[in-house]
Amino acid sequence: MHTGEPIVKHMEYVFPNQQMGGIIDQFMLGNKILVAPVVVSNATERTVVLPIGNWKADDGKMYKGGKSIVIKTALDRLPYFELMSK
Repeated sequence: MHTGEPIVKHMEYVFPNQQMGGIIDQFMLGNKILVAPVVVSNATERTVVLPIGNWKADDGKMYKGGKSIVIKTALDRLPYFELMSK
């Protein structure tokens, strides 16, 4: 079905009323994949804001959302999280 919705979405678009409007360094692919690229040169970690729900990271770790987490990462990794359930 064609809806005209974009595939790449701002966090606030998918998770309204969760204070996601100011987040500019992570985005959603569809409604279930949160992408949090490393945008700082030589970074070894980054903060990711997870909306409410249960999230599975690209490394297999599970996280409960509704909070910010700090993950270990580098420029050669593209961290992403899959929404498992709300």
